[in-house]
Amino acid sequence: QRRSQQRRRALVRLLRRFREAAEAIPDAAIVFSRTGGLIWCNKLGQFYFGLKWPSDAGIRLSNLIRHPEFIAYLRQGDFTHEIHLPSPVNADVELEVRVMPYSDEQFLLIARDVTQLKQLEQMRKDFVANVSHELKTPLTVLQGYLELLEQSDELPPGMLNKAVTEMQGQSERMGHLVNQLLSLSRMEMSRYDLFERVVDMPQLLNVIATEMN
Repeated sequence: QRRSQQRRRALVRLLRRFREAAEAIPDAAIVFSRTGGLIWCNKLGQFYFGLKWPSDAGIRLSNLIRHPEFIAYLRQGDFTHEIHLPSPVNADVELEVRVMPYSDEQFLLIARDVTQLKQLEQMRKDFVANVSHELKTPLTVLQGYLELLEQSDELPPGMLNKAVTEMQGQSERMGHLVNQLLSLSRMEMSRYDLFERVVDMPQLLNVIATEMN
């Protein structure tokens, strides 16, 4: 009886540590049975999916999270890839959901909020699309004036000066757009690339001096 009590206490401590660890991770964690019944979830699982534990224990997840894509995901049983779905509590929050075997008869569902990542990715795509569109205008202007300069012998001085001034302005505009793209690229680089990459300063200075001359 003493050994049995010790094993039970050890099991209780193990379960407590697991739940404390699951509460500490920045993702929603849900444990459910092979038949789909809810066994346990952490606070983020309750927050993202509107679950109530322990009152929802035993209820099938497909009845608690009534999203068609999620229900189909559970039914097909192929958890080799993740799915994305809106939070049942807040449709503006997009969740990335992964399911993995937890034991012979249980599964662990991990969900994280990817709303900001999706928004940043969309902003990046929009920015690149806008810059690509903006680059077409100065390139078109430059091409037009270059074709005009092929007949420079017949151009009046005023028109020639205007063409040169306009091309200079459009070149500066393109340079500004390229600098924006480079800034975006630097923002996407890791901290290691930004602050710990070794740079050959003498060679860099020689390149700069050569370009200045």
